[in-house]
Amino acid sequence: MPKKDNTYSSSWNKIVQFVTGPFQYSSIRKTAVFFLINVIISTGFILWFGKEALGTTISVVLGFFLSKVGLSLYDTVKMILEDKKKCRRDNDFLAKIYKNGHYLHHLNSENDKGFLYEELIPHNNNSLIITIDHPDKMMELDPLIQTYYAEIFGAHKASYVENNITLKLSDVSYSNNIYKISFSRSTYYHHLVTNRAIDFPIKNGLTLRGLFEYGPTLKPLKESKMSNHLGMIAFIELSDGKVIFPKRQTNSTTSKNLITGSIASRVVLDGPEDKITGLEDIEKKLIKTIDKRLGIKLNDDKSSHYQIVFLGLGRDVYEGGKPHFFYYIKINDLNSDDFIKNYRQYQKDMLKKQTDMDMDKMVYLCEINSIELKKNYSVKLKCCQASKKILKHIITVKPEMSFLGAYKHYRDYRKTIE
Repeated sequence: MPKKDNTYSSSWNKIVQFVTGPFQYSSIRKTAVFFLINVIISTGFILWFGKEALGTTISVVLGFFLSKVGLSLYDTVKMILEDKKKCRRDNDFLAKIYKNGHYLHHLNSENDKGFLYEELIPHNNNSLIITIDHPDKMMELDPLIQTYYAEIFGAHKASYVENNITLKLSDVSYSNNIYKISFSRSTYYHHLVTNRAIDFPIKNGLTLRGLFEYGPTLKPLKESKMSNHLGMIAFIELSDGKVIFPKRQTNSTTSKNLITGSIASRVVLDGPEDKITGLEDIEKKLIKTIDKRLGIKLNDDKSSHYQIVFLGLGRDVYEGGKPHFFYYIKINDLNSDDFIKNYRQYQKDMLKKQTDMDMDKMVYLCEINSIELKKNYSVKLKCCQASKKILKHIITVKPEMSFLGAYKHYRDYRKTIE
């Protein structure tokens, strides 16, 4: 008997997202409240005017309800299309701008389209990394960006946003086997109107990429007009070999409906005076983020509980040179079954708390060595779904582009230990 092909096409996924968008938890809750209020008002109306008003009242209530569903569908379409306007991920388009060939990397072979990425620090156990932090130095926006700030910020109308201070990567230098990394400060809103909306048409086709990152190479970090806050991308492997890959919500500020690394987050600072004294400070913030997003508690004492490996540093060409620290984490005492059980409970707890956290839509547990990059920038891999039914299958999904950079660093790391 021929084996059933369980591959899901990206086109089918888009259709599913369109149909199911209004039926996500938050949309169902709002629609239910809206419908309940209408029923209460309509019941009072019928009691007051009698059965003669029943037919008219039902028609009005049904009309209001269908209008609400229609608006939810409209909002879903807006969210799906928003990312494409803000930041283009088309290599053919970007290849005309960045003609320096070293940005293009392939994961499988020269036959795939590859992805654009600039490696700043490779995985190298022999290099020393020194951090220099200036918490009192805040990014100054270019006057033109200030002029169009509100207009560019409007690119994120369909996204979850909240402002806070971010860790800006100001410069990276290398000499005598020593990397020096310099930090300053920016804000998340500055990030939204620079890196994250770099291809948004401001006026008459004008974009920030066309103005400030027009090629043929990315501007050096110390010259860049982008916010360039530091992101953390981590692949977390459980004790049975499965790796956690979340899928973003439809209203995420970026990577809508895309899979990401186990952790794909900015460095969350505790306050304006929070100073980075070394890589271990970033690592501690990564541990806190793992707890917040996945409900996995890791203490500072690694011992035999888990290992964290710094894989390197790179810049995302798609978002105008946004930098990322890449990590690989192996947890020795948490398997897939226990994670699924804990994660489901964690999701319920977060919903009860009505948290403002930009929660993931679902989480996959995957075999990382099964990743295959397709020609349309999607990836094919073997997974089971942790947040709903546990279905083992081959899936084809689109990743955020930093996922591919993290996977490249992970493969380079594996080569050094095998």
